[in-house]
Amino acid sequence: MNIDTVDYYFANTNNVLLKARGFNFLIGNSGQEIPSGKADPKNRIVYASGLGEYYPHELIHFLLNPYFPNCHLWINEGVATYFGMSRGKKLDWHLKKLKKQLSEHPEINLNNMLELKTLDQYTDYRYVIGVG
Repeated sequence: MNIDTVDYYFANTNNVLLKARGFNFLIGNSGQEIPSGKADPKNRIVYASGLGEYYPHELIHFLLNPYFPNCHLWINEGVATYFGMSRGKKLDWHLKKLKKQLSEHPEINLNNMLELKTLDQYTDYRYVIGVG
């Protein structure tokens, strides 16, 4: 895929981006606005609410997904975070959040890591463990 054929849409906030995509509201979309993105490889579109951030994460998906179409989601997100950051933050930032979470919650069982959910609204286990 030629990366120059991708349409890239930016909005100042995720709410503006969702409205541009035809969503008037999103259940569970409350709280503080944070940078986010969505790659739509089928239609060759990237949506990003940058909130002033540099956001190459979704473009990494476009570059890699054609070569690894059956890649597990965790690896896909981990590699995209490694090369393209996530939420405007480098991998080291996400690793520090994971380290803090694990030290504060020794009951977390990494033997069942695929059952783990998001760390918080800013990061996710798959962004950091998926790289390992």
